[in-house]
Amino acid sequence: MNPHDATSSARPLGPDQHSASELAISSTSRMQLPVRNTSEGAIPASPQTDAYYEGKAVARPRSGAGKAFQKEMSTRHHLTKKRSSMVFVMVGLPARGKSFISRRLEAFLSWKGHSTKVFNVGKYRREAVEVEQSGKSDFFDPNNAEAKKARDAVATVALKDMLRWLRTEGEIAIFDATNSTNERRRLILKTCRDSGLDLGIVFLETLCTNQDVLEENMRCKVAGSPDFAHLTEEEALADL
Repeated sequence: MNPHDATSSARPLGPDQHSASELAISSTSRMQLPVRNTSEGAIPASPQTDAYYEGKAVARPRSGAGKAFQKEMSTRHHLTKKRSSMVFVMVGLPARGKSFISRRLEAFLSWKGHSTKVFNVGKYRREAVEVEQSGKSDFFDPNNAEAKKARDAVATVALKDMLRWLRTEGEIAIFDATNSTNERRRLILKTCRDSGLDLGIVFLETLCTNQDVLEENMRCKVAGSPDFAHLTEEEALADL
């Protein structure tokens, strides 16, 4: 992969930088819990009926808030809509820890009770094209038109499998591949949006600037990846 194809570091929206005290919660969202009459007397209803617990609490516009702040809040609400399903799209050059993070994220979200699955495009590639051919660096050369066509076809198959799984049983999918070009990310976005599913899509980029860590990642990769099983460590590292 050409390092210049990679985009700059992702900048996910962080928490609102204005202090909580600056946002006055309206009286409607801070309502008292309704009361239920029972044989034992009047008791508060379940907290789940409160707007706060249902995620419906609305903040009253802050007095004197400027247009920039209002735009920021509008963007935040637009990007944090409640979705029925979620797709995490990994982005990054080889040996940057994408698959490692994908598996850890899958384990954590599954532990939290979400139906989660990793779709590793490399596995699809190895099934479609012999490892001796598809595992070498020239297969990823952007000037190799035939290989690019094969890569796009494999990515499309993986995307369709992912969307089929989300439509029938899944909740959160992790699309694990380099996805380091604008063209590939546009393909992913278009395919997901054309699916008709109510999807939240997050691009998660991994970076590694520590040369020692990067070299260790590469050694681990060539030791465990099927792409390099037919090569010596020296040959694999040179190709990677």
